[in-house]
Amino acid sequence: MGMSADDFLALSADYNAGDMAWIASATVFCWGIIPGIGYLYSGYTDKRNALSTVLTSFMTLAIGSISWMTMGYSLTYGVGNGFIGDATLFGHAGVMGTAVYAIPELEYSIFQLVFSVATVAIFMGGAAERARLSCLPVIIFLWPLVVYSPIAHWTWASNGWLYVLGAYDFAGGSPVHIASGTSALAMSVYLSHPLFRSRKNKSRALKLVEHKPENLFALSLSLVLIWGGWLAFDGGSTLALNLRSFVAMNTTQLSGSMGGFVWTMLHFAHTKKWSLAGFVSGAICGLVGITPGCGYVGLPASLLIGAVTSGACYYADKLRHCSLAVRYNILDPAGVFISHAVGGMIGNCMTGIFAQASIAATDGATVIPGGWLDGNFRQLGLQLADCCAVTTYSFVVTYLLVALIDCVPGLEVLATEEDIRTGMDEAGCGESFEYTALETRPFMPAVESTSYSPERSRDGKDSEKGAATGQVLEV
Repeated sequence: MGMSADDFLALSADYNAGDMAWIASATVFCWGIIPGIGYLYSGYTDKRNALSTVLTSFMTLAIGSISWMTMGYSLTYGVGNGFIGDATLFGHAGVMGTAVYAIPELEYSIFQLVFSVATVAIFMGGAAERARLSCLPVIIFLWPLVVYSPIAHWTWASNGWLYVLGAYDFAGGSPVHIASGTSALAMSVYLSHPLFRSRKNKSRALKLVEHKPENLFALSLSLVLIWGGWLAFDGGSTLALNLRSFVAMNTTQLSGSMGGFVWTMLHFAHTKKWSLAGFVSGAICGLVGITPGCGYVGLPASLLIGAVTSGACYYADKLRHCSLAVRYNILDPAGVFISHAVGGMIGNCMTGIFAQASIAATDGATVIPGGWLDGNFRQLGLQLADCCAVTTYSFVVTYLLVALIDCVPGLEVLATEEDIRTGMDEAGCGESFEYTALETRPFMPAVESTSYSPERSRDGKDSEKGAATGQVLEV
Protein backbone atom coordinates (compact mmCIF):
# COMPACT_ATOMS: atom_id res chain seq x y z
CA MET A 1 0.00 0.00 0.00
CA GLY A 2 1.34 3.47 -0.89
CA MET A 3 2.16 6.23 1.56
CA SER A 4 -0.55 8.68 2.64
CA ALA A 5 -0.38 12.46 2.56
CA ASP A 6 0.30 12.49 6.29
CA ASP A 7 3.26 10.15 5.79
CA PHE A 8 4.80 12.49 3.21
CA LEU A 9 4.24 15.48 5.49
CA ALA A 10 5.99 13.69 8.33
CA LEU A 11 8.88 12.73 6.08
CA SER A 12 9.34 16.29 4.83
CA ALA A 13 10.33 17.36 8.33
CA ASP A 14 13.60 15.47 7.81
CA TYR A 15 14.54 17.49 4.72
CA ASN A 16 16.85 20.49 4.68
CA ALA A 17 15.44 23.18 2.38
CA GLY A 18 18.86 24.70 1.72
CA ASP A 19 20.37 21.36 0.69
CA MET A 20 17.36 20.61 -1.50
CA ALA A 21 17.69 23.96 -3.28
CA TRP A 22 21.42 23.43 -3.79
CA ILE A 23 21.06 19.96 -5.35
CA ALA A 24 18.11 21.07 -7.47
CA SER A 25 20.17 23.97 -8.83
CA ALA A 26 23.18 21.72 -9.42
CA THR A 27 21.01 19.27 -11.35
CA VAL A 28 19.76 22.00 -13.69
CA PHE A 29 23.28 23.25 -14.40
CA CYS A 30 24.61 19.71 -14.87
CA TRP A 31 21.90 19.03 -17.43
CA GLY A 32 23.65 21.40 -19.85
CA ILE A 33 26.68 19.12 -19.94
CA ILE A 34 24.77 16.58 -22.03
CA PRO A 35 23.97 18.77 -25.07
CA GLY A 36 27.35 20.41 -24.44
CA ILE A 37 29.04 17.10 -25.17
CA GLY A 38 27.07 16.91 -28.42
CA TYR A 39 28.32 20.35 -29.46
CA LEU A 40 31.85 19.37 -28.42
CA TYR A 41 31.81 16.35 -30.72
CA SER A 42 30.11 18.39 -33.42
CA GLY A 43 33.07 20.75 -33.34
CA TYR A 44 35.65 17.99 -33.46
CA THR A 45 34.08 15.88 -36.20
CA ASP A 46 33.91 16.39 -39.95
CA LYS A 47 31.15 18.84 -40.90
CA ARG A 48 29.35 16.02 -42.73
CA ASN A 49 28.74 14.47 -39.29
CA ALA A 50 28.23 17.57 -37.15
CA LEU A 51 24.44 17.44 -36.85
CA SER A 52 24.29 13.69 -36.19
CA THR A 53 26.58 14.03 -33.15
CA VAL A 54 24.29 16.67 -31.63
CA LEU A 55 21.25 14.52 -32.39
CA THR A 56 22.97 11.60 -30.66
CA SER A 57 23.44 13.66 -27.50
CA PHE A 58 19.71 14.45 -27.41
CA MET A 59 18.87 10.79 -28.08
CA THR A 60 21.12 9.95 -25.15
CA LEU A 61 19.31 12.47 -22.96
CA ALA A 62 15.92 10.92 -23.72
CA ILE A 63 16.72 7.21 -23.87
CA GLY A 64 19.31 7.34 -21.09
CA SER A 65 16.78 8.97 -18.78
CA ILE A 66 14.27 6.19 -19.42
CA SER A 67 16.93 3.55 -18.86
CA TRP A 68 17.94 5.15 -15.55
CA MET A 69 14.42 5.63 -14.22
CA THR A 70 13.24 2.13 -15.10
CA MET A 71 16.25 0.00 -14.14
CA GLY A 72 19.52 1.92 -13.90
CA TYR A 73 18.96 3.55 -10.52
CA SER A 74 18.06 0.24 -8.91
CA LEU A 75 21.09 -1.54 -10.39
CA THR A 76 23.30 1.26 -9.12
CA TYR A 77 21.91 1.96 -5.66
CA GLY A 78 19.78 -1.10 -4.88
CA VAL A 79 21.21 -3.18 -2.04
CA GLY A 80 22.26 -6.18 -4.14
CA ASN A 81 25.82 -7.31 -3.45
CA GLY A 82 29.31 -5.88 -3.81
CA PHE A 83 29.17 -5.96 -7.61
CA ILE A 84 25.70 -4.78 -8.61
CA GLY A 85 22.42 -3.61 -7.13
CA ASP A 86 19.16 -5.54 -7.25
CA ALA A 87 15.69 -5.08 -8.74
CA THR A 88 13.97 -3.75 -5.62
CA LEU A 89 13.93 -0.17 -6.96
CA PHE A 90 12.93 -0.96 -10.54
CA GLY A 91 10.57 1.70 -11.80
CA HIS A 92 11.59 3.81 -8.78
CA ALA A 93 9.43 1.69 -6.52
CA GLY A 94 9.46 3.18 -3.01
CA VAL A 95 11.86 5.98 -3.91
CA MET A 96 9.38 8.76 -3.08
CA GLY A 97 9.08 7.61 0.52
CA THR A 98 12.74 7.78 1.58
CA ALA A 99 15.49 10.34 2.09
CA VAL A 100 19.20 10.40 1.28
CA TYR A 101 20.94 12.48 3.92
CA ALA A 102 18.72 15.57 4.14
CA ILE A 103 17.23 15.53 0.63
CA PRO A 104 14.46 13.37 -0.91
CA GLU A 105 15.73 10.23 -2.61
CA LEU A 106 13.75 11.27 -5.68
CA GLU A 107 15.89 14.43 -5.91
CA TYR A 108 19.03 12.38 -5.36
CA SER A 109 17.97 10.11 -8.21
CA ILE A 110 17.54 12.84 -10.80
CA PHE A 111 20.88 14.37 -9.80
CA GLN A 112 22.52 10.99 -10.32
CA LEU A 113 20.59 10.57 -13.58
CA VAL A 114 22.64 13.40 -15.06
CA PHE A 115 25.85 11.51 -14.18
CA SER A 116 24.62 8.38 -15.94
CA VAL A 117 23.34 10.13 -19.05
CA ALA A 118 26.44 12.33 -19.36
CA THR A 119 28.60 9.21 -19.20
CA VAL A 120 26.68 7.63 -22.07
CA ALA A 121 26.98 10.87 -24.06
CA ILE A 122 30.78 10.82 -23.60
CA PHE A 123 30.92 7.18 -24.67
CA MET A 124 29.02 8.01 -27.86
CA GLY A 125 32.12 9.85 -29.09
CA GLY A 126 33.45 6.43 -30.07
CA ALA A 127 30.57 6.07 -32.54
CA ALA A 128 31.20 9.38 -34.32
CA GLU A 129 31.48 9.39 -38.12
CA ARG A 130 31.11 5.62 -38.61
CA ALA A 131 28.29 4.05 -36.56
CA ARG A 132 24.79 3.65 -37.99
CA LEU A 133 22.31 5.85 -36.14
CA SER A 134 19.66 3.12 -36.11
CA CYS A 135 21.66 0.92 -33.73
CA LEU A 136 22.47 3.68 -31.25
CA PRO A 137 19.13 3.76 -29.33
CA VAL A 138 19.62 0.12 -28.33
CA ILE A 139 23.21 0.73 -27.24
CA ILE A 140 22.22 3.88 -25.35
CA PHE A 141 19.55 2.01 -23.40
CA LEU A 142 21.59 -1.10 -22.57
CA TRP A 143 25.12 0.22 -22.05
CA PRO A 144 24.49 2.09 -18.78
CA LEU A 145 22.75 -0.99 -17.34
CA VAL A 146 25.69 -3.31 -17.97
CA VAL A 147 28.65 -0.91 -17.70
CA TYR A 148 27.90 2.34 -15.87
CA SER A 149 25.54 1.01 -13.18
CA PRO A 150 27.79 -1.86 -12.02
CA ILE A 151 30.88 0.39 -11.86
CA ALA A 152 28.97 3.18 -10.08
CA HIS A 153 27.71 0.56 -7.61
CA TRP A 154 31.27 -0.61 -6.96
CA THR A 155 32.34 2.99 -6.36
CA TRP A 156 29.53 4.68 -4.43
CA ALA A 157 27.18 2.08 -2.94
CA SER A 158 27.91 1.42 0.72
CA ASN A 159 28.53 -2.27 -0.05
CA GLY A 160 30.30 -1.74 -3.38
CA TRP A 161 33.61 -3.59 -3.44
CA LEU A 162 35.71 -0.55 -4.43
CA TYR A 163 33.98 1.55 -1.74
CA VAL A 164 34.66 -1.12 0.87
CA LEU A 165 38.24 -1.47 -0.38
CA GLY A 166 38.77 2.21 0.32
CA ALA A 167 39.31 3.70 -3.16
CA TYR A 168 38.60 7.45 -3.38
CA ASP A 169 36.35 8.81 -6.11
CA PHE A 170 34.45 11.94 -5.21
CA ALA A 171 32.57 12.75 -8.43
CA GLY A 172 33.12 10.04 -11.01
CA GLY A 173 36.70 9.56 -12.16
CA SER A 174 36.09 5.84 -12.70
CA PRO A 175 32.35 5.38 -13.38
CA VAL A 176 32.11 8.48 -15.59
CA HIS A 177 35.46 9.11 -17.24
CA ILE A 178 37.53 5.93 -17.28
CA ALA A 179 34.46 3.83 -18.14
CA SER A 180 33.24 6.11 -20.95
CA GLY A 181 36.70 6.70 -22.44
CA THR A 182 37.62 3.02 -22.44
CA SER A 183 34.24 2.07 -23.84
CA ALA A 184 34.64 4.61 -26.65
CA LEU A 185 37.91 2.89 -27.55
CA ALA A 186 36.18 -0.51 -27.53
CA MET A 187 33.49 0.86 -29.87
CA SER A 188 36.13 2.31 -32.20
CA VAL A 189 38.05 -0.97 -32.30
CA TYR A 190 34.91 -2.89 -33.15
CA LEU A 191 33.92 -0.45 -35.89
CA SER A 192 37.38 -0.85 -37.42
CA HIS A 193 37.32 -4.64 -37.18
CA PRO A 194 33.70 -5.87 -36.93
CA LEU A 195 32.99 -9.54 -36.29
CA PHE A 196 29.42 -10.22 -37.38
CA ARG A 197 26.83 -8.57 -39.63
CA SER A 198 28.84 -5.39 -40.06
CA ARG A 199 31.60 -7.32 -41.83
CA LYS A 200 29.66 -6.94 -45.06
CA ASN A 201 29.97 -3.15 -44.68
CA LYS A 202 33.70 -3.23 -44.10
CA SER A 203 36.03 -2.34 -46.92
CA ARG A 204 39.78 -2.67 -46.67
CA ALA A 205 40.00 0.22 -49.15
CA LEU A 206 38.09 2.57 -46.85
CA LYS A 207 40.76 4.21 -44.74
CA LEU A 208 39.78 7.29 -42.78
CA VAL A 209 42.25 9.83 -41.47
CA GLU A 210 42.10 12.12 -38.46
CA HIS A 211 41.29 15.74 -39.27
CA LYS A 212 41.36 19.10 -37.57
CA PRO A 213 38.27 20.33 -35.68
CA GLU A 214 35.96 21.94 -38.23
CA ASN A 215 33.63 24.06 -36.07
CA LEU A 216 35.40 26.17 -33.48
CA PHE A 217 32.20 28.01 -32.56
CA ALA A 218 30.64 24.69 -31.50
CA LEU A 219 33.75 23.94 -29.44
CA SER A 220 33.49 27.34 -27.73
CA LEU A 221 29.79 26.85 -26.95
CA SER A 222 30.42 23.36 -25.63
CA LEU A 223 33.08 24.52 -23.20
CA VAL A 224 30.71 27.14 -21.73
CA LEU A 225 28.04 24.49 -21.12
CA ILE A 226 30.42 21.80 -19.91
CA TRP A 227 32.63 23.89 -17.63
CA GLY A 228 29.70 25.62 -15.95
CA GLY A 229 27.93 22.31 -15.51
CA TRP A 230 31.10 20.69 -14.17
CA LEU A 231 31.27 23.15 -11.28
CA ALA A 232 27.77 22.06 -10.27
CA PHE A 233 28.60 18.43 -11.04
CA ASP A 234 31.49 18.37 -8.57
CA GLY A 235 30.13 20.88 -6.05
CA GLY A 236 26.80 19.10 -5.85
CA SER A 237 28.45 15.75 -5.13
CA THR A 238 28.55 16.69 -1.46
CA LEU A 239 24.74 16.25 -1.49
CA ALA A 240 24.58 19.15 0.96
CA LEU A 241 25.51 22.81 1.00
CA ASN A 242 28.66 23.08 3.09
CA LEU A 243 32.30 24.13 2.93
CA ARG A 244 33.29 21.00 1.05
CA SER A 245 30.94 22.00 -1.78
CA PHE A 246 33.01 25.11 -2.35
CA VAL A 247 36.30 23.24 -1.95
CA ALA A 248 35.16 21.00 -4.80
CA MET A 249 34.10 23.95 -6.94
CA ASN A 250 37.36 25.82 -6.37
CA THR A 251 39.59 22.84 -7.09
CA THR A 252 37.55 22.13 -10.22
CA GLN A 253 37.92 25.70 -11.45
CA LEU A 254 41.66 25.78 -10.82
CA SER A 255 42.37 22.42 -12.43
CA GLY A 256 40.34 23.24 -15.54
CA SER A 257 42.07 26.61 -15.82
CA MET A 258 45.54 25.13 -15.48
CA GLY A 259 44.67 22.38 -17.94
CA GLY A 260 43.61 24.85 -20.64
CA PHE A 261 46.67 27.02 -20.04
CA VAL A 262 49.18 24.16 -20.14
CA TRP A 263 47.80 22.61 -23.35
CA THR A 264 47.75 26.01 -25.06
CA MET A 265 51.34 26.78 -24.06
CA LEU A 266 52.58 23.35 -25.16
CA HIS A 267 50.87 23.83 -28.50
CA PHE A 268 52.44 27.28 -28.86
CA ALA A 269 55.87 25.91 -27.96
CA HIS A 270 55.60 23.35 -30.76
CA THR A 271 53.88 25.42 -33.46
CA LYS A 272 54.29 29.11 -32.51
CA LYS A 273 50.49 29.36 -32.91
CA TRP A 274 47.71 29.89 -30.40
CA SER A 275 44.88 27.37 -30.52
CA LEU A 276 41.29 27.69 -29.34
CA ALA A 277 40.75 23.97 -29.97
CA GLY A 278 43.85 23.27 -27.89
CA PHE A 279 42.53 25.34 -24.99
CA VAL A 280 39.23 23.46 -25.07
CA SER A 281 41.03 20.09 -25.10
CA GLY A 282 43.30 21.10 -22.22
CA ALA A 283 40.48 22.49 -20.10
CA ILE A 284 38.47 19.29 -20.55
CA CYS A 285 41.50 17.22 -19.52
CA GLY A 286 42.01 19.38 -16.43
CA LEU A 287 38.35 19.01 -15.46
CA VAL A 288 38.52 15.25 -15.95
CA GLY A 289 41.70 14.95 -13.90
CA ILE A 290 40.27 16.73 -10.85
CA THR A 291 36.92 14.90 -10.84
CA PRO A 292 37.87 11.98 -8.56
CA GLY A 293 39.76 14.18 -6.10
CA CYS A 294 37.92 17.53 -6.12
CA GLY A 295 36.52 16.92 -2.63
CA TYR A 296 39.72 15.36 -1.27
CA VAL A 297 42.61 17.59 -2.37
CA GLY A 298 43.59 21.18 -1.60
CA LEU A 299 43.88 24.12 -3.97
CA PRO A 300 47.64 23.84 -4.65
CA ALA A 301 47.27 20.15 -5.50
CA SER A 302 44.45 20.94 -7.92
CA LEU A 303 46.77 23.19 -9.92
CA LEU A 304 49.32 20.38 -10.15
CA ILE A 305 46.67 17.82 -11.12
CA GLY A 306 45.41 20.08 -13.91
CA ALA A 307 48.92 20.69 -15.22
CA VAL A 308 50.04 17.05 -15.14
CA THR A 309 46.81 15.70 -16.60
CA SER A 310 46.73 18.22 -19.44
CA GLY A 311 50.43 17.87 -20.24
CA ALA A 312 50.32 14.09 -20.21
CA CYS A 313 47.19 14.01 -22.38
CA TYR A 314 48.75 16.50 -24.83
CA TYR A 315 51.58 14.07 -25.57
CA ALA A 316 49.37 10.98 -25.31
CA ASP A 317 47.13 12.56 -27.95
CA LYS A 318 49.93 12.02 -30.46
CA LEU A 319 49.22 8.29 -30.21
CA ARG A 320 45.96 8.86 -32.10
CA HIS A 321 48.10 9.57 -35.16
CA CYS A 322 50.88 7.03 -34.66
CA SER A 323 51.74 4.41 -37.27
CA LEU A 324 50.01 1.64 -35.29
CA ALA A 325 46.72 3.57 -35.15
CA VAL A 326 46.93 4.33 -38.87
CA ARG A 327 47.81 0.74 -39.75
CA TYR A 328 44.85 -0.73 -37.84
CA ASN A 329 42.51 2.17 -38.66
CA ILE A 330 41.76 2.95 -34.99
CA LEU A 331 39.93 6.28 -35.01
CA ASP A 332 39.00 8.62 -32.17
CA PRO A 333 38.04 11.91 -33.84
CA ALA A 334 36.94 13.50 -30.57
CA GLY A 335 39.88 12.22 -28.51
CA VAL A 336 37.57 10.53 -26.01
CA PHE A 337 39.96 7.82 -24.85
CA ILE A 338 42.86 10.20 -24.25
CA SER A 339 40.97 12.99 -22.51
CA HIS A 340 38.61 10.84 -20.43
CA ALA A 341 40.23 7.43 -19.89
CA VAL A 342 43.87 8.54 -19.68
CA GLY A 343 42.94 11.79 -17.93
CA GLY A 344 40.72 9.90 -15.49
CA MET A 345 43.47 7.40 -14.66
CA ILE A 346 45.98 10.18 -13.99
CA GLY A 347 43.48 12.02 -11.79
CA ASN A 348 42.62 8.84 -9.90
CA CYS A 349 46.25 8.11 -9.11
CA MET A 350 47.07 11.69 -8.15
CA THR A 351 44.09 11.63 -5.78
CA GLY A 352 45.80 8.76 -3.97
CA ILE A 353 48.85 10.98 -3.51
CA PHE A 354 47.30 14.34 -2.61
CA ALA A 355 44.07 13.38 -0.77
CA GLN A 356 43.95 14.89 2.73
CA ALA A 357 41.80 13.89 5.67
CA SER A 358 41.46 17.56 6.64
CA ILE A 359 39.97 18.48 3.25
CA ALA A 360 37.48 15.59 3.29
CA ALA A 361 36.38 16.63 6.79
CA THR A 362 35.23 20.07 5.60
CA ASP A 363 31.73 18.63 5.21
CA GLY A 364 31.69 17.96 8.95
CA ALA A 365 31.12 14.23 8.56
CA THR A 366 33.67 12.44 6.33
CA VAL A 367 36.57 10.60 7.96
CA ILE A 368 39.30 9.12 5.73
CA PRO A 369 42.97 8.21 6.27
CA GLY A 370 44.01 10.48 3.38
CA GLY A 371 46.72 9.77 0.84
CA TRP A 372 50.48 10.09 0.67
CA LEU A 373 50.44 13.60 2.14
CA ASP A 374 48.92 12.08 5.30
CA GLY A 375 51.30 9.12 5.34
CA ASN A 376 48.81 6.65 3.85
CA PHE A 377 51.11 5.17 1.20
CA ARG A 378 48.75 2.26 0.56
CA GLN A 379 46.21 4.56 -1.08
CA LEU A 380 47.98 4.82 -4.44
CA GLY A 381 47.83 1.05 -4.81
CA LEU A 382 44.08 1.12 -4.17
CA GLN A 383 43.63 3.82 -6.81
CA LEU A 384 45.65 1.79 -9.34
CA ALA A 385 43.52 -1.29 -8.60
CA ASP A 386 40.43 0.84 -9.23
CA CYS A 387 41.81 2.00 -12.59
CA CYS A 388 42.75 -1.50 -13.73
CA ALA A 389 39.43 -3.06 -12.74
CA VAL A 390 37.29 -0.37 -14.36
CA THR A 391 39.37 -0.21 -17.54
CA THR A 392 39.28 -3.98 -18.07
CA TYR A 393 35.60 -4.39 -17.25
CA SER A 394 34.36 -1.48 -19.34
CA PHE A 395 36.40 -2.43 -22.43
CA VAL A 396 35.47 -6.12 -22.40
CA VAL A 397 31.77 -5.66 -21.62
CA THR A 398 31.34 -2.81 -24.13
CA TYR A 399 33.03 -4.79 -26.89
CA LEU A 400 30.83 -7.82 -26.19
CA LEU A 401 27.67 -5.69 -26.04
CA VAL A 402 28.40 -4.01 -29.37
CA ALA A 403 29.25 -7.37 -30.94
CA LEU A 404 25.99 -8.93 -29.72
CA ILE A 405 23.92 -6.01 -31.02
CA ASP A 406 25.73 -6.35 -34.34
CA CYS A 407 24.33 -9.89 -34.61
CA VAL A 408 20.75 -8.59 -34.75
CA PRO A 409 19.30 -8.03 -38.26
CA GLY A 410 18.74 -4.34 -38.85
CA LEU A 411 21.07 -3.29 -36.04
CA GLU A 412 24.41 -3.53 -37.82
CA VAL A 413 26.65 -1.05 -36.03
CA LEU A 414 29.00 -0.08 -38.87
CA ALA A 415 27.60 2.17 -41.58
CA THR A 416 28.12 1.27 -45.21
CA GLU A 417 31.14 2.60 -47.05
CA GLU A 418 28.90 4.85 -49.11
CA ASP A 419 27.24 6.31 -46.01
CA ILE A 420 30.59 6.94 -44.32
CA ARG A 421 31.81 8.77 -47.39
CA THR A 422 28.61 10.81 -47.57
CA GLY A 423 28.49 11.49 -43.83
CA MET A 424 25.95 10.56 -41.19
CA ASP A 425 24.12 13.89 -41.53
CA GLU A 426 22.89 13.11 -45.00
CA ALA A 427 22.89 9.31 -44.76
CA GLY A 428 21.20 9.07 -41.38
CA CYS A 429 19.36 12.37 -40.92
CA GLY A 430 18.85 13.99 -44.31
CA GLU A 431 19.54 17.30 -42.57
CA SER A 432 22.43 19.69 -42.18
CA PHE A 433 23.34 22.59 -39.90
CA GLU A 434 23.75 24.60 -43.10
CA TYR A 435 20.06 24.13 -44.04
CA THR A 436 21.10 23.55 -47.64
CA ALA A 437 21.33 20.56 -49.89
CA LEU A 438 24.29 18.57 -48.67
CA GLU A 439 27.13 18.19 -51.08
CA THR A 440 29.32 15.11 -50.87
CA ARG A 441 32.95 16.10 -50.65
CA PRO A 442 35.66 14.14 -52.42
CA PHE A 443 36.88 11.40 -50.13
CA MET A 444 40.59 11.44 -49.42
CA PRO A 445 42.47 8.14 -49.15
CA ALA A 446 44.75 7.58 -46.21
CA VAL A 447 48.35 8.64 -46.48
CA GLU A 448 51.28 6.50 -45.51
CA SER A 449 52.80 8.76 -42.87
CA THR A 450 51.30 9.54 -39.48
CA SER A 451 49.21 12.39 -38.09
CA TYR A 452 48.14 13.81 -41.44
CA SER A 453 45.01 15.59 -42.59
CA PRO A 454 44.00 16.95 -46.01
CA GLU A 455 44.89 20.59 -46.36
CA ARG A 456 41.86 22.80 -46.95
CA SER A 457 41.84 25.77 -49.30
CA ARG A 458 39.74 28.87 -48.57
CA ASP A 459 36.81 27.64 -50.62
CA GLY A 460 36.63 24.42 -48.59
CA LYS A 461 37.92 22.15 -51.35
CA ASP A 462 40.86 19.81 -51.02
CA SER A 463 43.94 21.29 -52.60
CA GLU A 464 46.32 19.18 -54.64
CA LYS A 465 49.08 19.91 -52.18
CA GLY A 466 47.02 18.72 -49.22
CA ALA A 467 45.83 15.62 -51.06
CA ALA A 468 49.35 14.73 -52.04
CA THR A 469 51.33 15.51 -48.92
CA GLY A 470 48.91 16.05 -46.06
CA GLN A 471 49.38 18.42 -43.18
CA VAL A 472 50.65 17.77 -39.69
CA LEU A 473 47.77 17.80 -37.20
CA GLU A 474 48.55 19.91 -34.18
CA VAL A 475 45.65 20.46 -31.77
